[in-house]
Amino acid sequence: QISGFYLMDKGEEGSINNSIKFVDAHFHIWNVNDYEGTGHLPFLSKAFPHYSTQDYLNDIQTIQFKNRQPEFLGGVFVEALSDNPIREVEWTIESFANHKHLLRGIVAYADFSESTESVEKLLSAYAQINTKHNGIIKGIRQIQNIHTNKNLIWPKVKENYFQNATWKANFALLEKYNLSFDLHCNPEQISAAAAVFASFPNIPVVLDHMGCVALSDDVNLDLGAAPKEERNNVKNKYISIWDEGMVKLSKLSHAHVKLSAYWFVHPKWFEKEHESYEDVEKLVKRSLELFGAQRCMFASNYPTDKEPPKGTPMAIIYREFERWTEQFLPTEQEREQVFYKTAIKFYKIQQ
Repeated sequence: QISGFYLMDKGEEGSINNSIKFVDAHFHIWNVNDYEGTGHLPFLSKAFPHYSTQDYLNDIQTIQFKNRQPEFLGGVFVEALSDNPIREVEWTIESFANHKHLLRGIVAYADFSESTESVEKLLSAYAQINTKHNGIIKGIRQIQNIHTNKNLIWPKVKENYFQNATWKANFALLEKYNLSFDLHCNPEQISAAAAVFASFPNIPVVLDHMGCVALSDDVNLDLGAAPKEERNNVKNKYISIWDEGMVKLSKLSHAHVKLSAYWFVHPKWFEKEHESYEDVEKLVKRSLELFGAQRCMFASNYPTDKEPPKGTPMAIIYREFERWTEQFLPTEQEREQVFYKTAIKFYKIQQ
C-alpha cells in the first residue's frame, strides 16, 4: 500500500472487496533535465520538467470514488516525443524498477516516414527489449496531428502521413512484430485514418484522446474568429466532422478509443456551469455508443493533463469517470471494461 491507497502488490492474488479496479491506459513520465538519459525536450512541460514514477504514483493516490475503494492495477506508459526512443524505453523501465508490477506496458515511438531499413532496425531493437523484459513494449505511437491552424500541429509532425506510401508500408510492419498502434490525430483526420487502417485488420488501433476535439477559442481559431451569432454553426460543423470520422472508425472491429485528455476539449470541461461540461459528456457518450464499452478505455494522460494553468486534478478526472459509467453504462461488466478490461485485452497485459 501507499499511504493507505490500495495498490496491487507484486504477486498478490485476488483483490479487496467492494473496489473499482482500474488500469491507466495512457500516462507519461519524463525528465527534460536529463536529455542524454531520456532524449526528452523542454517543450514537454514548464511546470514539471521532471515528472517521476513517484510523482505519478502520488497523483494516482489522490483518486477517490464515492462508495468504493480504488484498486490500481498499473498503467501503460506512452512515448513522450523523445529524440532517443530506445533510451526513453530503457529509462522508463529503469524508473519503474521498484514498481515493476505497475508498469503494465509501453507504447514506444517510431517514425514510419523514414526508410524501411531504419524502421526495421528500430522495431528489431524493441523486439530485443521485449525478449529481455517479458514483452513490455505493446505498441507504437507516431503523432499525426497536422492542420492549417498552427495551434493544431503537434511537434515532430512533418506532413500528412496518411498520404505517404512509405509510411503505410512501414506501418504494415507492426503485424510482423505483433504490435498495436496508438493513433493521435485531429478530428478532420479520423476519416482518412479509418480508410488507411481498413487495409490492416490484424493491427489493433486505438484512437488517443477521442480524436483531440478542441472547443476553446484560443486553440480552435475557427471558433475564435467566428462571429457570436455564427459560433454554434461553426462548432456544430466541426463536431459533425468528428462524428463522421468516428462512425467510419467504429466500423473497424480492430479500432478502439481512449476516453481521455478532456482539458484539450476545453480547460473548464469539469465546471458544471460551463458549456464544455456538457460538450465533453456528449463526446464520451457518443464514443461509448459507437464503439461500445468493450472497445473504450479510460486514461489519465498525466502529467499532460496536469500542466497549469489548464490542468485538471487527477481526482476530478476519475470522479467524472465514475459518474459517466453510472450514467451511461448500466451493467457492472461494461464499467469494468472501460476501467480496465479493454486496456488489458488491447495491450495484451499479463494478469
